[in-house]
Amino acid sequence: MVGLDSVPFNIFLNFIIPNLKIEDVGNMAMTNKSLKEICDSNEVWKYLYNKTNPLKVLDTSIHIGSHCFDKHLSKEELLKKYKVIKPQYWWRLSHTWSEDYKFTGCCDNCFNYLQPLYKKNPLYNSRKVHFIDNLPEEVKSAYYEECRQIHLRENKIQGHTSTNLCINTDHYIQSTLGNYTNKVNYKSFKKVTLKKYLTKKSKDLEKARKILKRDKAEEERCKYKLKYSEEKAKESQEKFDKLNRFCENTKLFLNI
Repeated sequence: MVGLDSVPFNIFLNFIIPNLKIEDVGNMAMTNKSLKEICDSNEVWKYLYNKTNPLKVLDTSIHIGSHCFDKHLSKEELLKKYKVIKPQYWWRLSHTWSEDYKFTGCCDNCFNYLQPLYKKNPLYNSRKVHFIDNLPEEVKSAYYEECRQIHLRENKIQGHTSTNLCINTDHYIQSTLGNYTNKVNYKSFKKVTLKKYLTKKSKDLEKARKILKRDKAEEERCKYKLKYSEEKAKESQEKFDKLNRFCENTKLFLNI
């Protein structure tokens, strides 16, 4: 039976760890001996350390598209292997006729504000398959520009850079991103990361303590108010019972 401990380490590091929190890695380490060795790896904790300083896309960052298996290469090696590219809004075999058109390229952090091309241009019949890359250059250019303008507008709204529109940090040469810390080389990234994480959690704990104190005070106030209300209700009940007995007894005496 295939388990997590049989997953190749580079797959584990590049595709599983990015989706886990520090607590998740700690829980996984307690599963079995193999996973403990993986989760205690300095490479894993180096990645977790870097997650505590989220990478930021700068105006000077270099966009080369997806290259998850080559992140370990230097800037020079990556530029030899990959080209600097613009944001991509469709794959090579993307259609123009889809009713539920979505950006499917590397910059799919974009938005579904575009209509399918066939609705915009009656020359392209929706019943026939047309790939965007097979369309005339002027059609592709106009469509790309519309995508770019939407992307630019949304980046401004979200506070991202307007020079490099793609905000997927995995598509940039990592050393050109802000908060890049790969040059840091601790003997134990686990200790450094946990110390940093403890500092953050200690601040959260202090906030939680203040909230608890406030809520406890509110609880006591409500308890006092409830006790006061119960006493008032008891007094009202006694007064009602006394008056009710008087009225009933008087009616009996008067044969009413």
